[in-house]
Amino acid sequence: MVIIILLLIGGGVILYLQLQDTEPEEEEEMVVNDEEEEEEIEEPDPMEPPEVIEAEHFFSDGMHIVEGSIDVPTPCHYLDELYQTAESDPELVTLEFESWVEVGDRVCEEVTTARNFSLEIPASEEAEFSSEAYFDGEPVTLELILDQPEEENDDEEEPLPGETPKGKALERGSFIGS
Repeated sequence: MVIIILLLIGGGVILYLQLQDTEPEEEEEMVVNDEEEEEEIEEPDPMEPPEVIEAEHFFSDGMHIVEGSIDVPTPCHYLDELYQTAESDPELVTLEFESWVEVGDRVCEEVTTARNFSLEIPASEEAEFSSEAYFDGEPVTLELILDQPEEENDDEEEPLPGETPKGKALERGSFIGS
């Protein structure tokens, strides 16, 4: 019986020593994994302002609409669009863009991503837009392309026989073009 007790104690000691040897390795691996995760979710650098921002501009229903896109270096970069209207005659409108980064728990690969913007600015039709905009406080060139709002075009192609023109109902027995 003494032999059995000694064997149990010896087996317990050996098992205890083996478990002690494996635990530190697991802890080291966990630390390495934590470090890798921290590296993956590092915030990307702030972006450089573009030299030129191009946008389409049109006036409709008392609002100036300015639409365009700006390339950002990662999908984690976002934009806020602002404007300032100087009270003058006519008003002078200056556009401002602010970039910000939201990483969360995802990896931000450096893949150029287009961020669309659209501003609706209440101002008189005669309002002027500054050719200088601001991106994260830095002056950049703003190039506005004058455009017309999408409206139904009277110069649409005539529908083929049997088709109904858009927005017009045909009465029974009537023909297109008659």
